[in-house]
Amino acid sequence: IKSAQSQRKPKKDFSKGAQKLEQSPVRMLIRLLLEAPQLATAVRQVQPQLLVTAGFKGWPIFMQLHAYCVEHPNANTGMLFEAFKDHDASPHLTALMQQECLVNPEDYDTVYADAFSRLIQQYLKGRADELLAKSRHSQLTPGEKEELRKLLAHK
Repeated sequence: IKSAQSQRKPKKDFSKGAQKLEQSPVRMLIRLLLEAPQLATAVRQVQPQLLVTAGFKGWPIFMQLHAYCVEHPNANTGMLFEAFKDHDASPHLTALMQQECLVNPEDYDTVYADAFSRLIQQYLKGRADELLAKSRHSQLTPGEKEELRKLLAHK
């Protein structure tokens, strides 16, 4: 019985790690791009420049990885690591790749696009919240009022 219980503990810990990975769309995007660099050209709806000002943690390295993959459409995982070996984020990329990828290869495209969509939604909600908070303390500009109206209509 003890050996069965000790075998369950790693699964429980692994599950927590999987949930953490799932909770971070940026990490998921980076992980999948490292696993399958062709996603940068295959999944056109992922356009990192749309969120350049969003301030998501890890976004700058994702944008750099994505740009490299677009410029080198035949790149593979090894080429990515070689190209970014001297980058400040290299240890983080290595650690991310050492985690088991919980996505089936046939689902990479869908999960990659979904992670980006979640980030877009997070950004839009955050921006609407920011404008609403500002409106409580000061006057919004006509442009901000229009932006807020569109954001609230989008919900």
